Amino acid sequence: MNDILTGDIGFVNGYASSVCSLARAIAPTLMGSVFAVSARMELPFPLDFHLPFYILSVLCVGTLALSARFNAPRPQTASPARAVGSLRPVALVASLNGEPAPAANGFS
Repeated sequence: MNDILTGDIGFVNGYASSVCSLARAIAPTLMGSVFAVSARMELPFPLDFHLPFYILSVLCVGTLALSARFNAPRPQTASPARAVGSLRPVALVASLNGEPAPAANGFS
């Protein structure tokens, strides 16, 4: 998300939201049907009523593996939090109040 162009952020957010909504609509119905069929057929252990949970576990591990591939290192940049943290407390308060910062030696 951080590497895309500013003009594409709306498209990417909309696409991600659409895919998420589609998955939330389909998954309960699909897994509910798989659970009902596997519970009704009384199959042996791997295919019994545990089957939908195994399918979802495989999907989660696959998603985790895919997301680990996209963990690219990011360039180090100065963040605003570091810049604010490096200010002296007196200078920070003065700058927030709109007053001029005190002299470096502490005397006005």
